Amino acid sequence: MANQLSIIFKPTSRCNLRCRYCYAARDRNDFDGMMNIDEAKKSFDWIMSYCCKLNVKEVTVIWHGGEPLLMGLDFIKECVNYYTKKFNELSIGVRNQIQTNLTLASDDFIPLLKESFGSRIGFSLDFQSNYRLFPNGDDASDIILKRAMSLKQAGLNLGAITMMTASNVGRINELYEWFKALGIPFRLNRMFPTSYKGTCFMAESVTAEQYANGVCELFDIWLNDQHPANVETVQGAVLAYLMNISKLCSINGRCSDTFLSIAHNGELLPCGRFDSDSYSIGNVYSDTVEQVIENKKKISFLVEKEPCFSKCGTCKWRTLCIAGCLHSKLFGWFEEECITNKIIWSHIEQKLSLLGLSRGFLSDLSRDEAEKLLSDLSLCDDASSAIGNQALFR
Repeated sequence: MANQLSIIFKPTSRCNLRCRYCYAARDRNDFDGMMNIDEAKKSFDWIMSYCCKLNVKEVTVIWHGGEPLLMGLDFIKECVNYYTKKFNELSIGVRNQIQTNLTLASDDFIPLLKESFGSRIGFSLDFQSNYRLFPNGDDASDIILKRAMSLKQAGLNLGAITMMTASNVGRINELYEWFKALGIPFRLNRMFPTSYKGTCFMAESVTAEQYANGVCELFDIWLNDQHPANVETVQGAVLAYLMNISKLCSINGRCSDTFLSIAHNGELLPCGRFDSDSYSIGNVYSDTVEQVIENKKKISFLVEKEPCFSKCGTCKWRTLCIAGCLHSKLFGWFEEECITNKIIWSHIEQKLSLLGLSRGFLSDLSRDEAEKLLSDLSLCDDASSAIGNQALFR
């Protein structure tokens, strides 16, 4: 077991938006679930026992949902203070992150976000895709952008997820320049299903090839930009290729060890992508740590029953995708990801080889060194020169 654990903490299933592509809302009718403070404390008491059993030394608590800011200032403060004190008593390092839609992130929340969530505030921001909606159908984009700029001005560390949809296919350069002008780091994601039924019927969905080509175009723009934007999708892929190991949470081969999700009703799920009790591995109110560890293994074994490419064992990109994400295998998304990965990695290989950079070139870097390099790449004047300079000094 790994000594680092990311806890996706979902204290509520409620949300004040109804985004059309939200994986947490698809195939789910429960928008009323919410923990009280005593239930939250019991959940973290259980997590501390789990950490002790697995000898966890560092914990990242990722507040998620639903919309976590619906819990209110007092709840969040009391909860964070409670588990921070408990983790410190166990000599377990803890940091906090939050994934919020930002619509409720008024000035009143800024001191709390600065003090407790300064390491990362994630949110979603669309470009040319009007699917982030309030329940009455009104577009939430303007208020989200307004809140984002207010938090940025206050010095908070933001990171945006933007979805590639049919509306912005062919507009990658515009998307890049828009986020660059905003000065907000971003990831370009593709919608994924929460069931076999949902695989082909998502609003504004794009094909595997369209998404892959969009990422490749984004990579080319970033590589040739004299003042590159902070594009986490691209920079993570570059470092993964140069280190010859995936840096993505979902495909690093250890997600079963390093992630655990807690729902508002105490249900435990393998990671944040799972949002159905059908894949519960236990409940903090009724199951022991030992039972949950065994159930986690059983979920992992389920993928052996799922179809996968027979060529995985000999595929040249296996170390970069670890034969795919557990969630994707269980929900019939594996082949789509395989197509995408092969296109992206082949493109990156072709481009970086022109700079004299081979796969695994930086494989001896530590995690801290890799993260510093990632940061340096976003601050340099020329991305391609920065990568090339790594070669000159080795």
